[in-house]
Amino acid sequence: PTVSSRKPVRQWPCEIPIDGQPADVHKIVSDYHNWLRETETPKLLFHAEPGAIIKASDAKWIQENFPNTTVVNIGKGLHYIQEDNPHMIGAELKKWYSKL
Repeated sequence: PTVSSRKPVRQWPCEIPIDGQPADVHKIVSDYHNWLRETETPKLLFHAEPGAIIKASDAKWIQENFPNTTVVNIGKGLHYIQEDNPHMIGAELKKWYSKL
């Protein structure tokens, strides 16, 4: 209803790093990406089919390039996959966590 109330909705798209801009966000994302490729810290990735953001090919790339990553396909889903298969996600999270 107000300019102030719309600011968070506007701010997020302005901070998505595209072609290196904004530079501060690009650096944060790049540094994090590099860390994920080097660290043995256990990681867990859920993805769905067809998926909205992480496609099956992205999940495969992540599994091949981010060491110690467990990838779980939760089946059919798009963007809010926790709503598409919450019980499977809970069970897989429990299984993954119990191995830490």
